[in-house]
Amino acid sequence: MKAFSSFIKYIAALCIVVFFGMACKQVSATPPASPYSISCDVNGVAATYASNLVSNIGPPLDIQASADNSNLSILAINILSNSPINTTTTYTNDSAENNSGLIFLSVNGISYGLKAYDSTFKINFTQITPTTVTGTFSGNVFDKNGDEESITNGNFYVPAP
Repeated sequence: MKAFSSFIKYIAALCIVVFFGMACKQVSATPPASPYSISCDVNGVAATYASNLVSNIGPPLDIQASADNSNLSILAINILSNSPINTTTTYTNDSAENNSGLIFLSVNGISYGLKAYDSTFKINFTQITPTTVTGTFSGNVFDKNGDEESITNGNFYVPAP
């Protein structure tokens, strides 16, 4: 009988340890990375912008993020149309209604943007849901001296506030 009593105490203690072990949640010191980002190749070099991400799906639309917390390299996509964005329109900079803009601030502080009415820069939305917006973009941007940067393989996956 004494052995049975000891056995029951042992099982009860083991159950308590297992219960509390399962109930305790491990806390990570590093929060999980956000799945949201804007990425592209700039003159063939991969670049990702995921820090300080802001998205306003508008209209007008504004999506922007920085490469890191220093905010020295920022990519911003703006569509100034008063119409809601959709997945059937290719947005270019060729008219006031479908006006798109991209501003790329390089690490050395040089600002790049589109030439007026340049329809070669294109933005497409591939999916718009109540929670996220995805799309692609590509084209060339220019600094104030006319120096060109080629933006290819552009993708964005951002929250839809």
